[in-house]
Formats: sequence, structure tokens, C-alpha cells
Amino acid sequence: MMLKGICPKCGQEYYGWALQDEEHRLCHQCGGKLHVTQEASVIKKRGKAHASILRPLASDD
Repeated sequence: MMLKGICPKCGQEYYGWALQDEEHRLCHQCGGKLHVTQEASVIKKRGKAHASILRPLASDD
């Protein structure tokens, strides 16, 4: 689970475990207090273009 913070004033979104601490629950854009919830999943499937980047390079043997 990942923490997600949303500013009710401007809609800016923040993610991360730092949101556990009260000092990190203020919006950097407008200064509003973030509404913090838990996200079920932070890993999203990437498209084929990204997958091709991760393939090993062919050797010249």
C-alpha cells in the first residue's frame, strides 16, 4: 500500500511514505493541508514501447 495525498484547494497529488509525518502533509503549490489516503496499487502495466527498452541487447558473437 502506498500513501496518496491530495490538496483539496488546488488538486495537487503527492505519493510516498513521507506522508505519514504531519510535517509532509502540506501542499507545496498553495500551502493547503493534504487529505491522505492509502492507494491499493502503485505499479501500473507499461506499454510495449517500454518493455522493448528492457530487453537485453543482442551480442555480436
